[in-house]
Amino acid sequence: MKRFNKIYLLALVAALFAACSSEVDIDNFSNGEADFSNYVALGNSLTAGYADGALYLDAQTNSYPALLAEQFAAVGGGSFKQPLVSDNIGGLTLGGTQIASTKLIFNGTAPVPASGTPSTEVSASVAGDGPFNNLGVPGAKSFHLLFDGYGSLPGVQAGTANPYYVRFSQPNTSVLAQAMSQSPSFFTLWIGNNDVLLYAADGGEEGTSITSAGEFQTYFGALLQGLTSTGAKGVVATVPDVTSVPYFNVVPNKPIELDAATAAQVSGAYAPYNGGLDQLVAAGILSSEEAAMRKISFVEGANAPVIIDNDLTNLTAINPALVSMRQLKEGELLTLPSSRVLGTEAQPGNPASVIGVGVPLDSKYSLTSTELGKINAAVESYNQTIVSVAGQFGVPVADMNAYFSTVGMTGLSWGGATYGVQFVTGGLFSLDGIHPTQKGYAAVANQFIKTINSAYGANVPMVDINNYPGVALP
Repeated sequence: MKRFNKIYLLALVAALFAACSSEVDIDNFSNGEADFSNYVALGNSLTAGYADGALYLDAQTNSYPALLAEQFAAVGGGSFKQPLVSDNIGGLTLGGTQIASTKLIFNGTAPVPASGTPSTEVSASVAGDGPFNNLGVPGAKSFHLLFDGYGSLPGVQAGTANPYYVRFSQPNTSVLAQAMSQSPSFFTLWIGNNDVLLYAADGGEEGTSITSAGEFQTYFGALLQGLTSTGAKGVVATVPDVTSVPYFNVVPNKPIELDAATAAQVSGAYAPYNGGLDQLVAAGILSSEEAAMRKISFVEGANAPVIIDNDLTNLTAINPALVSMRQLKEGELLTLPSSRVLGTEAQPGNPASVIGVGVPLDSKYSLTSTELGKINAAVESYNQTIVSVAGQFGVPVADMNAYFSTVGMTGLSWGGATYGVQFVTGGLFSLDGIHPTQKGYAAVANQFIKTINSAYGANVPMVDINNYPGVALP
């Protein structure tokens, strides 16, 4: 929160849903072959404890690395420090100007930003309070962890640095270098989600790219080579299917409800447009397949919205009215923010300008089949790389991809309670629809512990998921 392949056998993955504290022999805790005396965690927002659209104190305190460190304390783990933000409102300021929004709260109807002004000032460095064991940086992609300028204050304005990392970075020091300067005995690395999630969350917009498979392999290899260079043991994790999170599954594929009369009226209004497409086919300008895809009609009941698809042939040179629009196809997705604009009037007071009906929905609010193909290919290639490279360095893999896939299908049972991935009510995902709740992070911590116990012959106690909050309801 992202859009979350394989060291667990599917049988083991299925077994974890019956998880409870009885899985661990509480009279025989041990660290096995692992040394937890100096644990560092590298990653992105998922590692930092980001939730509800912000980094705020309570969620950060219960980040999965912090929860792991608490469990490691039972088997020889050392102290664990995080670069904590200043409040529970969330958000950031830079020079007194707010640059990151406050956390989302649920008002009984929808998530809304919490009121108040963030008190976490980016330029007020906390680096002197370090070194920090949690080096998770919200927004980080794989290559960012290797970039020396990622924590440069002047680079924030230039767009080359990350304000979250600026707060606690040492000058001209990469995240990896900052980790290695602490001579870690154990590490966790969960990276790659943002390398594809940011593209997905932006609806596949051209300004946001997916890290190529080759580049990711290079960056991930460099990270593991560095982390293991002094003999530290650790665990890495796969990238979940980023489009499986609530952010891409709350708004249905056919959200436009019309009565028979309105459907007939709107379809009639598109008749000249559909006829024009037939003329372009006859002229040899457009294929019959693309013309069929671009034709628009509505029926009584649920309808797919009209969207912009930039992969369609650009016909505006022929007629400015022939924008690259069509209706959403089965299996294509709408993002959570689309719910704020679908059905509203682009021109207030003009019913013909209803977005998704008379006016196409902007492409940033949808994921087409072409874009989904790119996203799925990236996740698959990243996870193949993670498993392969981890194998080369003898590092076990926590298969978060398989885990979240199974939770999405069956839910999670723990200590008599059942949780799921449903937005707001499921308990595992926060109000941004991408990042886990604190309860969700506890579940993540347990998957790392399972991998550690299996790979290193350890007996680290599990986290009690029921002790941590989900979505706060009014």
